[in-house]
Amino acid sequence: MSVPPGEELHGAGGAGATPDAGPSRPRRRALLLAGIGGAVALAGGAVTVALLRDRTEGRLSWAPPQLDSPVEIDVTQDEHVLVLDDDTDYVLRLPDEPLQVLGGLDVTGGRNVVLIGGEIRAPDESDVELDRRGVYLKGQKGTIHIEGVRLTGNLSEGFNLAMPDGVLQLQNVVVEKVAGSREGNHADIVQTWAGPRRLLIDGLSGSSNYQAMFLMPNEFDEDGPVPEEFDFRRMRLAGVERHGYMLWSPEEAPWLSVTDVQVTLEYDRGREMTFYPLDVWSEVEVVEEFTVPMPAGEPGIGYESPGYHED
Repeated sequence: MSVPPGEELHGAGGAGATPDAGPSRPRRRALLLAGIGGAVALAGGAVTVALLRDRTEGRLSWAPPQLDSPVEIDVTQDEHVLVLDDDTDYVLRLPDEPLQVLGGLDVTGGRNVVLIGGEIRAPDESDVELDRRGVYLKGQKGTIHIEGVRLTGNLSEGFNLAMPDGVLQLQNVVVEKVAGSREGNHADIVQTWAGPRRLLIDGLSGSSNYQAMFLMPNEFDEDGPVPEEFDFRRMRLAGVERHGYMLWSPEEAPWLSVTDVQVTLEYDRGREMTFYPLDVWSEVEVVEEFTVPMPAGEPGIGYESPGYHED
């Protein structure tokens, strides 16, 4: 688990808790179009529009937000820490090869922001935990839509969220193993300590040797806005080695709903040491093998969106 800069690390329950080549560059010039009635794919840097009205199985739950004259940004080795204007919409594009940079993709601000497709690879050479984070989102005011992205490499964190006023749609995403320890960084697939107002997840796969989802949306702002909705669908979470708590939330979380969420455990600690609190996560299944069908489309470079149920 990571925390905002300058904050002391602490964990649940105190200190003792736990490529294929992508599409060619010229295809990137197609814009993300609003109202076309089709599925949009920004596949590892490429933007394609595919009309998929005849395909309903495997579609995603939430379409990207409509964008007003979006600014397009190519994320690069030199431009991966982004400070965006709160009154402007953006389309972000990852490169046609894995983005391997210290700190991953770091995005502050922006109104509505869309990122579809691509791979972010945590570097091997750094011993600093936050150098090996996948994505850090801060201060978004509208909706940020991340779809078809794969996080790989020597990950210490997957997605870290500090966006109390924003909405995050996280769909068809893979977070390969995040690794932490009781004495060091408390690794998470997804962690939030401020917001978001709505967290909508459909089709998340990930593994962790420490924690999977650590959800404390008011951890550093007790007087901040209470979330409106956390809606989790079609999730496969793998606890590997001697993992810690896989799912953690406040003791009362009326804003949280789960559908088709499954967990596998290499080391079965029992539900009371895997989910906190137990009643919030009562609908989560612990299984030997995953059976939840995932959305269509292979996250990463070359990703193509299967479309959306709202189409």
